[in-house]
Amino acid sequence: MKVALSVVVFISSVLLFLDGASAGGCTPIYPECVCVTPASFNCSTFNQIYGKISALYVGMQRRSMREAGDFIGGTLRLAFHDAAEYVPGSVGGSRSDGCINLSDKDNTGLDRAIKTLDELWRPVCDQINRADFWYLAAKIAVETATPYISGPNQYGEKPALDNFHIPFYTGREDVPECVYNDTGRLPSASKGGTEVKRVLMKSLGLTDRQAVALMGGHAVGGLTPEDNGFVGAWSVRSDLFTTNYYKLLTYAKFLKKAQVDPHNNRQVFQWNVTANLAFLTTDIGMLYDLHSKQLPASCGPYSADSCPTLGSRYPDLAPFAAYVALFSRGDQGQDMPGAAFFLSEFARALNAISMVGYEAGELTCLACASPNCISCTQQEMCEGPQYGFYGSL
Repeated sequence: MKVALSVVVFISSVLLFLDGASAGGCTPIYPECVCVTPASFNCSTFNQIYGKISALYVGMQRRSMREAGDFIGGTLRLAFHDAAEYVPGSVGGSRSDGCINLSDKDNTGLDRAIKTLDELWRPVCDQINRADFWYLAAKIAVETATPYISGPNQYGEKPALDNFHIPFYTGREDVPECVYNDTGRLPSASKGGTEVKRVLMKSLGLTDRQAVALMGGHAVGGLTPEDNGFVGAWSVRSDLFTTNYYKLLTYAKFLKKAQVDPHNNRQVFQWNVTANLAFLTTDIGMLYDLHSKQLPASCGPYSADSCPTLGSRYPDLAPFAAYVALFSRGDQGQDMPGAAFFLSEFARALNAISMVGYEAGELTCLACASPNCISCTQQEMCEGPQYGFYGSL
Protein backbone atom coordinates (compact mmCIF):
# COMPACT_ATOMS: atom_id res chain seq x y z
CA MET A 1 0.00 0.00 0.00
CA LYS A 2 2.84 2.40 0.92
CA VAL A 3 4.60 1.65 -2.39
CA ALA A 4 1.41 2.30 -4.36
CA LEU A 5 0.84 5.55 -2.52
CA SER A 6 4.40 6.66 -3.25
CA VAL A 7 3.91 5.92 -6.92
CA VAL A 8 0.71 7.99 -6.98
CA VAL A 9 2.46 10.92 -5.26
CA PHE A 10 5.39 10.66 -7.69
CA ILE A 11 3.11 10.59 -10.74
CA SER A 12 1.12 13.55 -9.40
CA SER A 13 4.32 15.53 -8.93
CA VAL A 14 5.47 14.74 -12.46
CA LEU A 15 2.11 15.74 -13.92
CA LEU A 16 2.17 19.02 -11.98
CA PHE A 17 5.68 19.75 -13.26
CA LEU A 18 4.68 18.98 -16.84
CA ASP A 19 1.55 21.10 -16.44
CA GLY A 20 3.72 24.07 -15.46
CA ALA A 21 6.58 23.53 -17.90
CA SER A 22 5.05 22.25 -21.11
CA ALA A 23 3.52 25.44 -22.48
CA GLY A 24 5.89 26.92 -25.01
CA GLY A 25 8.73 24.64 -23.87
CA CYS A 26 9.94 27.18 -21.30
CA THR A 27 12.75 26.57 -18.81
CA PRO A 28 12.15 26.87 -15.04
CA ILE A 29 14.29 29.41 -13.18
CA TYR A 30 14.98 26.80 -10.49
CA PRO A 31 14.68 23.01 -11.01
CA GLU A 32 11.91 22.60 -8.44
CA CYS A 33 9.80 25.43 -9.86
CA VAL A 34 7.29 25.74 -12.69
CA CYS A 35 7.95 28.17 -15.52
CA VAL A 36 4.24 28.60 -16.32
CA THR A 37 1.62 28.67 -13.60
CA PRO A 38 -0.32 25.39 -13.91
CA ALA A 39 -4.04 25.24 -14.49
CA SER A 40 -4.36 23.70 -11.02
CA PHE A 41 -3.55 27.06 -9.39
CA ASN A 42 -6.74 28.04 -7.57
CA CYS A 43 -8.29 30.60 -5.26
CA SER A 44 -7.25 28.66 -2.17
CA THR A 45 -3.56 29.08 -3.04
CA PHE A 46 -4.24 32.67 -4.11
CA ASN A 47 -5.73 33.42 -0.69
CA GLN A 48 -2.79 31.84 1.12
CA ILE A 49 -0.30 33.97 -0.81
CA TYR A 50 -2.46 37.06 -0.40
CA GLY A 51 -2.65 36.61 3.37
CA LYS A 52 1.08 36.04 3.75
CA ILE A 53 2.21 39.08 1.72
CA SER A 54 -0.45 41.35 3.23
CA ALA A 55 0.53 40.29 6.76
CA LEU A 56 4.21 40.82 5.95
CA TYR A 57 3.52 44.41 4.84
CA VAL A 58 1.36 45.16 7.90
CA GLY A 59 4.08 43.79 10.19
CA MET A 60 6.70 45.95 8.50
CA GLN A 61 4.47 49.00 8.80
CA ARG A 62 4.13 48.47 12.56
CA ARG A 63 7.92 48.33 12.90
CA SER A 64 8.91 51.03 10.45
CA MET A 65 7.07 53.10 7.85
CA ARG A 66 10.33 53.32 5.89
CA GLU A 67 10.71 49.53 5.82
CA ALA A 68 7.11 49.09 4.64
CA GLY A 69 7.55 51.83 2.03
CA ASP A 70 10.72 50.24 0.69
CA PHE A 71 8.96 46.89 0.45
CA ILE A 72 5.92 48.08 -1.46
CA GLY A 73 7.98 50.50 -3.57
CA GLY A 74 10.49 47.80 -4.51
CA THR A 75 7.76 45.25 -5.24
CA LEU A 76 5.84 47.64 -7.47
CA ARG A 77 8.99 48.86 -9.23
CA LEU A 78 10.03 45.25 -9.92
CA ALA A 79 6.69 44.39 -11.53
CA PHE A 80 6.83 47.58 -13.62
CA HIS A 81 10.41 47.07 -14.79
CA ASP A 82 9.70 43.43 -15.65
CA ALA A 83 7.04 44.66 -18.07
CA ALA A 84 8.72 47.91 -19.17
CA GLU A 85 11.82 46.18 -20.57
CA TYR A 86 9.55 45.16 -23.44
CA VAL A 87 10.33 46.67 -26.84
CA PRO A 88 7.85 45.86 -29.62
CA GLY A 89 9.43 43.89 -32.44
CA SER A 90 12.84 43.52 -30.78
CA VAL A 91 14.78 40.29 -30.39
CA GLY A 92 14.18 39.07 -26.87
CA GLY A 93 11.28 41.44 -26.34
CA SER A 94 11.48 40.92 -22.57
CA ARG A 95 7.78 40.99 -21.78
CA SER A 96 6.71 40.19 -18.20
CA ASP A 97 8.75 37.04 -17.71
CA GLY A 98 10.08 36.97 -14.16
CA CYS A 99 13.49 38.20 -15.28
CA ILE A 100 15.28 41.53 -14.94
CA ASN A 101 18.44 42.56 -16.78
CA LEU A 102 20.48 43.71 -13.79
CA SER A 103 23.29 44.92 -16.06
CA ASP A 104 20.99 47.78 -17.14
CA LYS A 105 21.78 50.65 -14.75
CA ASP A 106 18.10 51.65 -14.74
CA ASN A 107 17.46 48.37 -12.87
CA THR A 108 20.04 49.08 -10.16
CA GLY A 109 18.74 48.11 -6.73
CA LEU A 110 16.14 45.64 -7.97
CA ASP A 111 18.36 42.78 -6.86
CA ARG A 112 17.19 43.57 -3.32
CA ALA A 113 13.52 43.31 -4.30
CA ILE A 114 14.18 40.06 -6.19
CA LYS A 115 15.88 38.55 -3.14
CA THR A 116 12.97 39.51 -0.87
CA LEU A 117 10.30 38.19 -3.22
CA ASP A 118 12.20 35.01 -4.07
CA GLU A 119 12.18 34.12 -0.36
CA LEU A 120 8.39 34.37 -0.50
CA TRP A 121 8.03 32.67 -3.88
CA ARG A 122 10.33 29.64 -3.55
CA PRO A 123 8.08 27.78 -1.03
CA VAL A 124 5.19 27.93 -3.55
CA CYS A 125 7.18 27.94 -6.81
CA ASP A 126 5.81 24.53 -7.75
CA GLN A 127 2.34 26.14 -7.87
CA ILE A 128 2.95 29.57 -9.43
CA ASN A 129 5.75 30.82 -11.65
CA ARG A 130 7.89 33.84 -10.85
CA ALA A 131 6.45 36.25 -13.44
CA ASP A 132 2.91 35.73 -12.15
CA PHE A 133 4.13 35.85 -8.53
CA TRP A 134 5.90 39.20 -8.98
CA TYR A 135 2.77 40.72 -10.45
CA LEU A 136 0.55 39.16 -7.77
CA ALA A 137 2.86 40.53 -5.05
CA ALA A 138 2.61 44.04 -6.53
CA LYS A 139 -1.18 43.77 -6.67
CA ILE A 140 -1.38 42.64 -3.05
CA ALA A 141 1.03 45.30 -1.82
CA VAL A 142 -0.91 48.11 -3.50
CA GLU A 143 -4.30 46.85 -2.36
CA THR A 144 -3.06 46.45 1.22
CA ALA A 145 -1.34 49.86 1.32
CA THR A 146 -4.31 51.82 -0.08
CA PRO A 147 -6.06 53.60 2.82
CA TYR A 148 -9.13 54.50 0.80
CA ILE A 149 -10.64 51.03 0.82
CA SER A 150 -10.91 50.16 4.51
CA GLY A 151 -12.36 53.32 6.00
CA PRO A 152 -12.91 55.49 7.57
CA ASN A 153 -9.16 55.92 7.17
CA GLN A 154 -6.66 58.36 8.61
CA TYR A 155 -7.82 61.00 6.12
CA GLY A 156 -11.34 60.81 7.50
CA GLU A 157 -12.75 59.61 4.17
CA LYS A 158 -16.36 58.43 4.44
CA PRO A 159 -17.44 56.18 2.94
CA ALA A 160 -14.42 54.17 1.82
CA LEU A 161 -14.35 52.77 -1.69
CA ASP A 162 -15.94 49.41 -2.36
CA ASN A 163 -14.59 46.74 -4.67
CA PHE A 164 -11.09 48.05 -5.35
CA HIS A 165 -9.39 45.21 -7.16
CA ILE A 166 -6.41 45.02 -9.53
CA PRO A 167 -7.12 42.23 -12.04
CA PHE A 168 -4.90 39.16 -11.87
CA TYR A 169 -4.15 36.93 -14.85
CA THR A 170 -1.93 33.86 -15.02
CA GLY A 171 -0.10 32.36 -17.98
CA ARG A 172 3.09 34.41 -18.27
CA GLU A 173 6.24 32.43 -19.10
CA ASP A 174 9.40 32.64 -17.02
CA VAL A 175 12.80 32.95 -18.65
CA PRO A 176 16.01 32.29 -16.66
CA GLU A 177 18.10 34.94 -18.48
CA CYS A 178 17.18 38.25 -20.11
CA VAL A 179 20.27 40.11 -21.27
CA TYR A 180 20.00 42.80 -23.93
CA ASN A 181 22.63 45.20 -25.24
CA ASP A 182 20.48 48.16 -26.23
CA THR A 183 19.84 50.95 -23.73
CA GLY A 184 16.89 53.22 -23.11
CA ARG A 185 14.20 50.57 -22.73
CA LEU A 186 13.14 52.09 -19.42
CA PRO A 187 12.16 55.74 -18.89
CA SER A 188 15.07 58.00 -17.98
CA ALA A 189 14.64 59.77 -14.65
CA SER A 190 16.53 62.78 -16.02
CA LYS A 191 14.33 63.42 -19.05
CA GLY A 192 11.00 65.19 -19.30
CA GLY A 193 7.44 64.23 -20.09
CA THR A 194 8.26 62.88 -23.53
CA GLU A 195 9.78 59.86 -21.73
CA VAL A 196 6.36 59.03 -20.34
CA LYS A 197 4.99 59.04 -23.87
CA ARG A 198 7.93 57.08 -25.34
CA VAL A 199 7.89 54.19 -22.89
CA LEU A 200 4.47 54.06 -21.24
CA MET A 201 2.38 55.02 -24.26
CA LYS A 202 4.37 53.97 -27.34
CA SER A 203 6.11 50.83 -26.06
CA LEU A 204 3.56 49.64 -23.51
CA GLY A 205 0.41 50.89 -25.23
CA LEU A 206 -1.15 52.88 -22.39
CA THR A 207 -3.51 55.80 -22.90
CA ASP A 208 -2.38 59.21 -21.66
CA ARG A 209 -4.58 58.99 -18.54
CA GLN A 210 -3.32 55.46 -17.77
CA ALA A 211 0.28 56.65 -18.18
CA VAL A 212 -0.26 59.49 -15.71
CA ALA A 213 -1.95 57.05 -13.31
CA LEU A 214 0.91 54.55 -13.53
CA MET A 215 3.39 57.31 -12.65
CA GLY A 216 1.46 57.54 -9.37
CA GLY A 217 3.27 54.38 -8.33
CA HIS A 218 5.95 56.80 -7.14
CA ALA A 219 3.67 57.53 -4.19
CA VAL A 220 5.37 54.64 -2.39
CA GLY A 221 9.00 53.87 -1.65
CA GLY A 222 11.92 56.21 -1.99
CA LEU A 223 15.15 57.05 -3.78
CA THR A 224 18.46 55.46 -2.80
CA PRO A 225 21.59 57.49 -3.67
CA GLU A 226 23.73 54.36 -4.01
CA ASP A 227 21.45 53.18 -6.82
CA ASN A 228 21.14 56.26 -8.99
CA GLY A 229 22.35 59.34 -7.12
CA PHE A 230 18.89 60.56 -6.17
CA VAL A 231 17.83 60.82 -2.54
CA GLY A 232 14.49 61.35 -0.78
CA ALA A 233 10.90 60.17 -1.18
CA TRP A 234 7.89 61.40 -3.12
CA SER A 235 5.59 61.43 -0.10
CA VAL A 236 5.78 61.94 3.66
CA ARG A 237 3.99 58.60 4.07
CA SER A 238 5.93 56.54 1.56
CA ASP A 239 4.28 53.41 2.97
CA LEU A 240 0.78 54.44 1.82
CA PHE A 241 -0.64 54.33 -1.70
CA THR A 242 -2.36 57.72 -1.85
CA THR A 243 -2.86 60.69 -4.18
CA ASN A 244 -0.36 62.84 -2.28
CA TYR A 245 1.99 62.48 -5.28
CA TYR A 246 -0.47 64.40 -7.48
CA LYS A 247 -1.25 66.98 -4.81
CA LEU A 248 2.44 67.84 -4.50
CA LEU A 249 2.82 67.98 -8.28
CA THR A 250 -0.05 70.45 -8.42
CA TYR A 251 0.56 72.66 -5.41
CA ALA A 252 4.25 72.38 -4.42
CA LYS A 253 7.23 74.49 -5.40
CA PHE A 254 10.15 72.43 -6.72
CA LEU A 255 13.76 73.54 -6.29
CA LYS A 256 16.39 72.08 -8.61
CA LYS A 257 19.13 70.23 -6.73
CA ALA A 258 22.29 68.70 -8.19
CA GLN A 259 23.23 65.13 -7.34
CA VAL A 260 25.93 62.74 -8.64
CA ASP A 261 25.15 59.56 -10.59
CA PRO A 262 27.33 56.83 -9.00
CA HIS A 263 27.50 54.94 -12.31
CA ASN A 264 29.43 57.62 -14.20
CA ASN A 265 30.04 60.45 -11.70
CA ARG A 266 28.00 62.80 -13.86
CA GLN A 267 25.76 65.49 -12.48
CA VAL A 268 22.04 64.74 -12.36
CA PHE A 269 19.19 66.86 -11.07
CA GLN A 270 16.27 66.16 -8.80
CA TRP A 271 13.53 68.54 -7.69
CA ASN A 272 13.10 69.03 -3.95
CA VAL A 273 9.96 70.14 -2.15
CA THR A 274 11.69 69.85 1.24
CA ALA A 275 14.98 68.34 2.32
CA ASN A 276 13.37 64.90 2.36
CA LEU A 277 10.72 65.19 -0.36
CA ALA A 278 12.08 64.95 -3.90
CA PHE A 279 10.73 64.38 -7.40
CA LEU A 280 12.44 63.36 -10.62
CA THR A 281 12.55 65.33 -13.85
CA THR A 282 10.25 62.72 -15.38
CA ASP A 283 7.70 63.39 -12.63
CA ILE A 284 7.41 67.16 -12.85
CA GLY A 285 8.05 66.88 -16.58
CA MET A 286 4.42 65.80 -16.92
CA LEU A 287 3.59 69.46 -16.21
CA TYR A 288 6.61 71.50 -17.24
CA ASP A 289 8.76 71.70 -20.37
CA LEU A 290 12.14 70.50 -19.09
CA HIS A 291 13.62 69.54 -22.44
CA SER A 292 16.02 72.51 -22.73
CA LYS A 293 19.69 72.18 -21.80
CA GLN A 294 19.33 75.07 -19.37
CA LEU A 295 16.89 73.94 -16.68
CA PRO A 296 15.12 76.52 -14.52
CA ALA A 297 16.15 76.86 -10.88
CA SER A 298 12.62 76.16 -9.69
CA CYS A 299 9.10 75.37 -10.88
CA GLY A 300 5.68 75.48 -9.25
CA PRO A 301 3.08 75.80 -7.94
CA TYR A 302 1.53 74.88 -11.26
CA SER A 303 -1.39 77.29 -11.14
CA ALA A 304 0.83 80.35 -10.59
CA ASP A 305 4.11 79.49 -12.21
CA SER A 306 6.44 81.01 -14.78
CA CYS A 307 8.00 77.72 -15.95
CA PRO A 308 7.04 76.83 -19.54
CA THR A 309 4.42 74.10 -19.61
CA LEU A 310 4.86 70.75 -21.35
CA GLY A 311 1.70 71.36 -23.36
CA SER A 312 3.06 74.61 -24.80
CA ARG A 313 5.82 72.72 -26.64
CA TYR A 314 4.02 69.40 -27.06
CA PRO A 315 0.27 70.05 -27.43
CA ASP A 316 -0.48 66.33 -27.68
CA LEU A 317 0.86 65.92 -24.12
CA ALA A 318 -1.18 68.77 -22.64
CA PRO A 319 -3.72 66.25 -21.20
CA PHE A 320 -1.03 65.08 -18.73
CA ALA A 321 -1.62 68.22 -16.67
CA ALA A 322 -5.38 67.72 -16.76
CA TYR A 323 -5.09 64.17 -15.39
CA VAL A 324 -2.64 65.24 -12.68
CA ALA A 325 -5.20 67.85 -11.62
CA LEU A 326 -8.04 65.32 -11.75
CA PHE A 327 -6.23 62.74 -9.60
CA SER A 328 -5.32 65.44 -7.07
CA ARG A 329 -8.93 66.57 -6.63
CA GLY A 330 -10.31 66.52 -3.12
CA ASP A 331 -13.54 68.00 -1.85
CA GLN A 332 -13.44 69.77 1.52
CA GLY A 333 -9.83 68.88 2.19
CA GLN A 334 -10.20 65.17 1.49
CA ASP A 335 -8.92 62.96 -1.33
CA MET A 336 -12.19 62.06 -3.04
CA PRO A 337 -13.17 62.01 -5.85
CA GLY A 338 -9.59 62.17 -7.16
CA ALA A 339 -8.56 59.00 -5.35
CA ALA A 340 -11.39 57.02 -6.96
CA PHE A 341 -10.40 58.19 -10.44
CA PHE A 342 -6.74 57.43 -9.74
CA LEU A 343 -7.25 53.92 -8.34
CA SER A 344 -9.57 52.99 -11.20
CA GLU A 345 -7.05 54.01 -13.85
CA PHE A 346 -4.03 52.65 -11.98
CA ALA A 347 -5.60 49.20 -11.72
CA ARG A 348 -6.21 49.12 -15.46
CA ALA A 349 -2.76 50.48 -16.29
CA LEU A 350 -0.86 47.97 -14.14
CA ASN A 351 -2.91 45.11 -15.55
CA ALA A 352 -2.36 46.34 -19.11
CA ILE A 353 1.45 46.52 -18.95
CA SER A 354 1.66 43.05 -17.38
CA MET A 355 -0.07 41.63 -20.47
CA VAL A 356 1.99 43.43 -23.13
CA GLY A 357 3.73 41.01 -25.50
CA TYR A 358 1.24 38.20 -24.91
CA GLU A 359 -1.37 37.22 -27.47
CA ALA A 360 -5.08 37.25 -26.76
CA GLY A 361 -6.02 34.03 -25.02
CA GLU A 362 -2.52 33.29 -23.66
CA LEU A 363 -3.41 34.71 -20.24
CA THR A 364 -6.34 33.63 -18.06
CA CYS A 365 -8.21 35.81 -15.57
CA LEU A 366 -8.16 34.25 -12.13
CA ALA A 367 -11.39 35.62 -10.70
CA CYS A 368 -10.50 35.26 -7.02
CA ALA A 369 -11.99 37.82 -4.66
CA SER A 370 -9.42 39.80 -2.68
CA PRO A 371 -10.50 41.02 0.81
CA ASN A 372 -12.10 44.23 -0.47
CA CYS A 373 -13.70 42.58 -3.47
CA ILE A 374 -16.06 40.03 -1.96
CA SER A 375 -19.00 41.49 -3.87
CA CYS A 376 -17.08 42.16 -7.11
CA THR A 377 -18.65 41.14 -10.37
CA GLN A 378 -16.74 39.01 -12.87
CA GLN A 379 -16.21 42.14 -14.98
CA GLU A 380 -14.75 44.08 -12.05
CA MET A 381 -12.39 41.24 -11.17
CA CYS A 382 -11.12 40.84 -14.74
CA GLU A 383 -11.17 44.47 -15.91
CA GLY A 384 -10.74 46.52 -12.75
CA PRO A 385 -12.89 48.75 -10.53
CA GLN A 386 -15.63 50.83 -12.11
CA TYR A 387 -15.83 54.22 -10.44
CA GLY A 388 -17.49 56.03 -13.32
CA PHE A 389 -14.40 57.41 -15.05
CA TYR A 390 -14.92 56.72 -18.74
CA GLY A 391 -14.55 58.90 -21.78
CA SER A 392 -12.68 62.19 -22.08
CA LEU A 393 -12.58 65.02 -19.57
